Amino acid sequence: METLEQLLGMFSTKNIVDFKKTLSTSKKPNHSVELFELLLASCGESHEEFAIAIFGKADMIKYYALRKRLLAKVEAFLKAAEMKEDPQRFAEITGEIFLAQRSIRFQKNDMALQYLKSAEKMARDAKLPGLLDQILFLGVKHSEDFNQPTGKAIESWEENSISLASLRKLEMTFNRIREEIDRIKREGQTPNVELIINEVFHELKIKRSEASNPEFMLTLVATGRSVYASVKDYAKIQPFVDKIFNRLKRANAFGPTHVACELEFLFILAHCSYRNRKFADAQKTIDEIDRIMRNNKGVILWLVPKIVALKAAILCAQGQNNLSIRIVERWLDNSEARDSPKEKLCMQLNLASYYFNARKFREANHILIDMPSDDELIEINGREFALKKNMIAMIVQFELGKDDVAETMNKRILKQFEKMWENPLYALTQSYVKFVGEIIKNPQIVDTKRFQEEIRQTRKNSEIETEDLHAIAFYCLIVSKITHRDYYEVFVERMNR
Repeated sequence: METLEQLLGMFSTKNIVDFKKTLSTSKKPNHSVELFELLLASCGESHEEFAIAIFGKADMIKYYALRKRLLAKVEAFLKAAEMKEDPQRFAEITGEIFLAQRSIRFQKNDMALQYLKSAEKMARDAKLPGLLDQILFLGVKHSEDFNQPTGKAIESWEENSISLASLRKLEMTFNRIREEIDRIKREGQTPNVELIINEVFHELKIKRSEASNPEFMLTLVATGRSVYASVKDYAKIQPFVDKIFNRLKRANAFGPTHVACELEFLFILAHCSYRNRKFADAQKTIDEIDRIMRNNKGVILWLVPKIVALKAAILCAQGQNNLSIRIVERWLDNSEARDSPKEKLCMQLNLASYYFNARKFREANHILIDMPSDDELIEINGREFALKKNMIAMIVQFELGKDDVAETMNKRILKQFEKMWENPLYALTQSYVKFVGEIIKNPQIVDTKRFQEEIRQTRKNSEIETEDLHAIAFYCLIVSKITHRDYYEVFVERMNR
């Protein structure tokens, strides 16, 4: 994807409206507006097709000149929008540094010192040790010009550099652990949680000042969450996150420059509550997220699709599946979904499952058919995601009456994901896939005592505490067949026990 298209993928709905206003200042035919609208609605048209649509012929010289002008306008608009929407005032602080450096070049040292002091205060308030390092080192470098004690300037810089080194060490640890967990998940293996957590919490030696820094603690929480989530141990994540978040709240650590950080904490808590089936708590936290976001427009836009998906999942678990469908359909129709392939795939798969709940099997099948190949899905979202997609596709085919197709898919799933079945986390899922395969071959088997007893024993021998949600969904499907009840009713009942 080219630069212009990628930048347009970052536009929110409000950005689109505001940017069009900046383009619509002339009464003459505005080709910039035409190209902007064509690119937003693009379905893979070529540059020649766009040129013909705008100029009536494939005048590529005029077309590429128009693209260049539009790109410059888009870049300028996004820079201005970033400065306006930036909750940590990063751009504003950087601007003060630039003014300080310019003042130094023109030997306006008193003015330079004033700009540096302003930048330092903002960076300290926002707890941005990286920018603060740059500011304080300028103070050291020009301490004589500023008529300031060099020793004191060096002491301030060294003190911050220790905090910065700790944060960088944590960030590098987090990225390394996340990369390792992603590799393990792609291979369907189980990470050694105790070993990883040991490394993070014992080797970092967290200081008191770091424990009160929201950004530092969020990175720490995200690291721990990634580790526990990799083994689906959400019961341990929640108290861990709760404790850190509440301590930061009591210390009033979340200032106006830490809105994004607070929202990330709240999202993690809401997601943990959902996975632990505490739906009222999850909804309460989502309501708090909505309240904060209403008062801070444009903050943390990348988190929006995750919040939307979680809202829909909570509603579905509480019996409001039709509302879940409307929420996800609306999001997928929104232009903001255009440049988030990972989130878009997750949302599409969720919508397919919501359609299944509503017995809209053809609609579910249409979504699943249009999804990328399994290899692409594994590359983008991991092996577990590809497994979930195949499981849903199999039962959709079964409900559509295509038993032969469903049976073929069942056999393929058991073989294609055989490495995952070696992982104890997926043992229950494997059992349910096999049971569904038996139902596909012989639907009357659900009425036999032998089959029902096998289901009971499988549940009895499994670790239900860490049971995955799609394992629960398959168990509910089997129960619905045995009891001859609606699947979604059984699912909601099970989720709210």
